[in-house]
Amino acid sequence: MNLDFLQKLKALSWASPRTIAMGVTVVCSVVLLWWSLDLRLSLIAEAQSEMHSLFHLDQEIAFLRSGWPEADAAIVDQRVKQAEGRLLDGYDHLGRWLMKLTEEGGALGFNTKYRVEEKVSGSDKGGSGSQDLKGVQIVPVHLALQVPKIPVRSFEKYMRFLRGLGEDPIRVDIQQVTISGAGNGAQTMDLRLHVFMREEG
Repeated sequence: MNLDFLQKLKALSWASPRTIAMGVTVVCSVVLLWWSLDLRLSLIAEAQSEMHSLFHLDQEIAFLRSGWPEADAAIVDQRVKQAEGRLLDGYDHLGRWLMKLTEEGGALGFNTKYRVEEKVSGSDKGGSGSQDLKGVQIVPVHLALQVPKIPVRSFEKYMRFLRGLGEDPIRVDIQQVTISGAGNGAQTMDLRLHVFMREEG
């Protein structure tokens, strides 16, 4: 056997289909293992990051609870319930409330007319100064009170009506008051109000 023949035989055995298949299998296995490890490592890192965030949130909650006595929490809860109790429960409640105002105005000697304007969401900026009232709608209402006869001491009656609005159990924000007439015998009073109603749906 000469050296030339041995080298040719070696070259042929290296390029055999079995050798090529084994090489491809090894390379594919290495690539698959690397991809699998890379994917799993990123998932593990993500899970660790989420656990870390949860741990910090738990610590913050525990800190807030330790600095928030139960008595204070009960007071805040009571105030929230009181505020919710001052909301109108839909348009039926609004209609009954407006009829009550009309009757109160009539008892003072006024012809009272009202107009309900387009509602706005409680989370809208501006208006009545409410910045973010979730689940609450602000309903603008225009009230017009007028003395049917020659006005006598009507200004005092207008003030009494306004005082009653301020003491009303329903939350009312007076936006604008315009009184027309001469002195104590004022003829008309226009009111722009915002009343607060639970959001429907």
